[in-house]
Amino acid sequence: TELRRRGFASPHGTALDIGANIGVIGIALVLRGYAARVIAVEPEEANFELLVRNVQQNGLTEAIWCERLALGAFEGSVEMELSPDNLGDHRVRGPLGSAPGAYGEDLRATVTVPASTLDDLLERASPSGERPSLIWMDVQGFEGRVLEGGTRTIQAGVPVVAEFWPYGIRRSGLDRDQFCGLVESLFSGFVLLGARSATQGIGELRRMFDQLVTTT
Repeated sequence: TELRRRGFASPHGTALDIGANIGVIGIALVLRGYAARVIAVEPEEANFELLVRNVQQNGLTEAIWCERLALGAFEGSVEMELSPDNLGDHRVRGPLGSAPGAYGEDLRATVTVPASTLDDLLERASPSGERPSLIWMDVQGFEGRVLEGGTRTIQAGVPVVAEFWPYGIRRSGLDRDQFCGLVESLFSGFVLLGARSATQGIGELRRMFDQLVTTT
């Protein structure tokens, strides 16, 4: 409702679903008319296989393009730590990955997955230069690293729906000032979806970060 009210749900546009998991969001974006096309990005192998299968079973292979990648600040590969009991909580391992964490992250098995940047992915996926109409991102605290690799895209004025989880952000290697400074350079305001719908100044994120960082 909020996306449509603000004109951010283009039925003719291309949306990015970053951290697509098994396709729940990307498929809904197309079926409910929030986008005509979706680029669904999911790095973990088992989730990716289910993503592809779900896209096929919904008859959306022409509308949803699936990429098995982790998006971040550079091209190459990254280590992903695997949750043993929550297939939605696999995470790219940041600099603090080997340090003990609230969820036993340092004990998780890891796999190497291919990595790219958001800007480079879009250059390959949209050679005509079409910018996405919407970015939906839930990558368990790695959102700041995705933004680092997508500044050209974001600066073009693309709206972003994203999780805000200070604990995970710090595990990715970004402190409050680094993360908030990056976000402040890219956005002027934000809305808490599911809460009050008023736009808040982007500087308010620093206060929210401090409020939430001690929680898990």
